[in-house]
Amino acid sequence: MKFNIPILLLTYKKPTALKVLEAILKANPTKIYIASNHWKNEEEKPRIQTLRNQPQEMINQLGGGVEVEFIIKPTHQNAKESISTSITYFFQKEEMGIIFDDDCLPHPSFFPYYKEMLEHYKDTENIFMVSGFSTFDLDKEFKESFQKDYFFSKYGHIWGWGSWRRAWKHYQKEFIDFEKEFQALDVFHSKEEKNYWYKILKRYAKGKIDTWDYPWGYTMWKHKAFSIYPKHNMIANIGFNTPDALHTKAPANMIIYSPITSLAPLNTT
Repeated sequence: MKFNIPILLLTYKKPTALKVLEAILKANPTKIYIASNHWKNEEEKPRIQTLRNQPQEMINQLGGGVEVEFIIKPTHQNAKESISTSITYFFQKEEMGIIFDDDCLPHPSFFPYYKEMLEHYKDTENIFMVSGFSTFDLDKEFKESFQKDYFFSKYGHIWGWGSWRRAWKHYQKEFIDFEKEFQALDVFHSKEEKNYWYKILKRYAKGKIDTWDYPWGYTMWKHKAFSIYPKHNMIANIGFNTPDALHTKAPANMIIYSPITSLAPLNTT
């Protein structure tokens, strides 16, 4: 059976992108977008050219049936610009879709989960995204007692996630007046939580953090929106502590190594 939800794969220079693409192709998708940032220097050029050529070869081996569109950056962009503009282009073309970073490897049950969630909540205005990563394995006793297949959170996780054009159109990449906009938020449950995010977002507003996802979190809070999380983790981050890791560096005992598991048929009633 064909998987008819469009998929965007974000790539730069990590070879793990090919493993992620292999997992995506096993789901039998009908349409894939592959975004490729330009090389920063001549040393990176051969690696990135390989990552631009091999996906088409892998797809050709399937004998067709997959529509592919490459989003090629003509010059190098920082992570914030490269990723956010690729996602914006994706949602200009598609009403809903799934986004993978080049090191986020999905379990096969990820795909039916996303299809059901994206279709079921497509018209629910305060649901902005669906996450595939779960930290419930940090507390196995709580996980075993949790009776639902998924839950809602004001925090979104971007290790394999999906959304809709109706949500992404609200994405605010830059602050106009940081102090005023941050103080207008009414989503924090403690002074400590508010102070924590104030420091991070202020650094982002000053251009000291090169990322696209902090303003996406801010966008969700501004609109009092939620993310869906699964009870069972369905994403393995295979890019931690690799030479190309930008933000994903952590001790070996972190939850990044949480096992990925299958998900029983969901109950959305």
